[in-house]
Amino acid sequence: MIGLIGGSVLTRLLRHPDSQSFAITVLVRTEDNAVKLGKVGVKTIVGSYDDDDLTFLTNAAAEADVVIETVGPFRRSGCFLNSDTLSV
Repeated sequence: MIGLIGGSVLTRLLRHPDSQSFAITVLVRTEDNAVKLGKVGVKTIVGSYDDDDLTFLTNAAAEADVVIETVGPFRRSGCFLNSDTLSV
């Protein structure tokens, strides 16, 4: 559905005693995942960090009180980076 870390964070948020007061929005890659998460009350945005235009993420983040980003630090454009290609 979503990644290991993101899934763990989402599970903890949904189990929180005040979770009914949270408005949770999650980035998912497929409509199928969006439907599954919608059934448990999670709003979704279908897309990917690999999309050419990431305006949808900028807009969603601007509307949020908190953003939790759990994408692996060495992932970009569908491939994993090694220390030779990483620029800091």
